[in-house]
Amino acid sequence: MKPAQQAALASASPSEIINALSRASANFKAQSLLSMGNKYRENVSKKVDKLCKGVGPYNEPELVESIAVSSILHLFDGWSYFAEALKASFRAEHGIARHLAYYSELRSSMSILAAHGVGVFNSKHVVVGAGGSITKFPGDMGTHVMAWEALKEWGTSSHSGSLIGNDIYAFNVTLNDWIKVFQATTTLNLSGAEWVNKWGLDLSRLTEDRKTRNEVSYGVCFDHKLPRQTPSMLEPWLREIWLASEPSASPFSALDQYLVRSTLEGIFNTKFKNPSDSAGQSKRALIRRMEDTCASLGIKGDAIPDFLTRRKVPMDLEVMRLASKRSKVNGALQYQEVLSRTFLLLRLSSASVRSLVLAAGLKVDDISFWWQHVLSESGLWQKSTPPNDIEEAKDLWANVELSLDELSDFTAKNPHGCWFDLHTKIAWDIENLSRVEKVALWGLS
Repeated sequence: MKPAQQAALASASPSEIINALSRASANFKAQSLLSMGNKYRENVSKKVDKLCKGVGPYNEPELVESIAVSSILHLFDGWSYFAEALKASFRAEHGIARHLAYYSELRSSMSILAAHGVGVFNSKHVVVGAGGSITKFPGDMGTHVMAWEALKEWGTSSHSGSLIGNDIYAFNVTLNDWIKVFQATTTLNLSGAEWVNKWGLDLSRLTEDRKTRNEVSYGVCFDHKLPRQTPSMLEPWLREIWLASEPSASPFSALDQYLVRSTLEGIFNTKFKNPSDSAGQSKRALIRRMEDTCASLGIKGDAIPDFLTRRKVPMDLEVMRLASKRSKVNGALQYQEVLSRTFLLLRLSSASVRSLVLAAGLKVDDISFWWQHVLSESGLWQKSTPPNDIEEAKDLWANVELSLDELSDFTAKNPHGCWFDLHTKIAWDIENLSRVEKVALWGLS
């Protein structure tokens, strides 16, 4: 990005988005996300394009409210695209899965940026600054390019580091506190990009997923015998995604435990590892620092130190390992690599929206009128009996567990089974295991 563009993004004010969402919430009692008179309810890109023909800066509080609310909608759309990508993977249609996963990544990026104060539209984009003043983003940049370039800039900001540090939460301790104690410091200078890179989500790699999307969306593959995943090959990875998303005291608590471990290991390798030490000496030094950190945080027993030092559960999640890889587009696992990056980015965008909603003094139940209707219409639950609140929505986990057991039972009995057999015998369970929109709800609880 050019210096003027970087400066424009640096002027974004997340606090103004918080204020705007709080204002917009006045419409929720009337079961509307925005005022019926808000001119930015429809055709927003076209109206932003017209607005940007002026000199600016602009005073458009209705647009700021539209951007604030859009962060929630982009997030849910991101999870919906991911659901469709999973459905495609259940048909071994890897190209379609990659295509849909990319658009999930795009929506996730737009969600994060909207919550930060950046409105990404068509070729014209805006930045919400102090006092709610809106400025035009310098130059013309297409939606896809803008989303990734702006996300990478966001990743270098203090806002991203603060978000990740406060929302990643393992063993009742925030990532911020884990890092402070691990480093024996009261200050943090890691950016969000550094943190996410340490646990496998290289923000620049998302741009490569766009290239993959272009290749599979606009080209054709003449080799119909390329390797395809079987149900038994996909089952462990799918199970892991769901278990990592299980609703509990804090969203994504299972996933976050691995993210904290990976982050601390990355910090050790960067800041504390002695290059002259042998592998054994480095391992022992890391173990001591992990154990001392747990003791300083008042953590009792051996279970957590054993996990953090890899004495137990030595392997990272498959989704983290796959997210860090760069296979060629026709590689047998490449589409899973894209979907894995998508999942981790959705975790990040869920944190962004959750932080926004809480800062605005709201709860996900305040927009239950919206998600009850939308998810009923999409067939996630019976239209006549939607969950009354987020706690009832968490009860959907029980059905997920049953479906995971059915899938495991099928693959154990049919290790070489084909997709026709799977869809014939446990069709409802496969549909249920694709409906990750429910994770969007859990992630905001």
